[in-house]
Amino acid sequence: PYTDLDEMLEKEKPGIVDVCVWDRFHRDVAVKAMEAGADVITEKTMASTVEEALDMIETSKRTGRRLMVSYNYRFLLHNLKLHELIEKGELGDVRLIAAACHWNHGTHMIDMMRYFGGEVAEVTGAEFVEDREIVNLWNNKPYGPVVTTAACLRYESGALGTLTITLYPEFEGGYFKFDIIGTKKRAAVIGNCSLTIYE
Repeated sequence: PYTDLDEMLEKEKPGIVDVCVWDRFHRDVAVKAMEAGADVITEKTMASTVEEALDMIETSKRTGRRLMVSYNYRFLLHNLKLHELIEKGELGDVRLIAAACHWNHGTHMIDMMRYFGGEVAEVTGAEFVEDREIVNLWNNKPYGPVVTTAACLRYESGALGTLTITLYPEFEGGYFKFDIIGTKKRAAVIGNCSLTIYE
């Protein structure tokens, strides 16, 4: 094992580097890796600031190395199938994407809403902050303050989206769910386990 990034890059000359450090270090590790000739996959959040993220993107373009944020929910089989159905028009024109999730999945849901609905043109939102602690479902430790967030999105297509994120108890079947309503059919996903199409 290495304790020095520069030494590892020089000796190992990896083709790909998976950046799994605290997000405040993502930019520095990713930039060094791409400049050393490696493609980079980084954990979420991509970077601590917009400027750091843009620096990573610029380095990718300048070096010709690939850069990817690990939004792995896109690759769950039922999500791949649903994306295929949307692309083929089997749901009709998407009119609404409604998502809800536990706080730990918020960044994934934002990505999935873009994956299924396309680029977002407009967002409005609100949050409710409670100055108290609740038990985090992931590690059974106190967490606070408790924040519940709601957002309304308008996609470039004109379709709408709603997203609620909460630290309150898990949803049936997992920690997230979403419905996609099209002009022909409706699709529902619950957690990592099910896709249902309604005629």
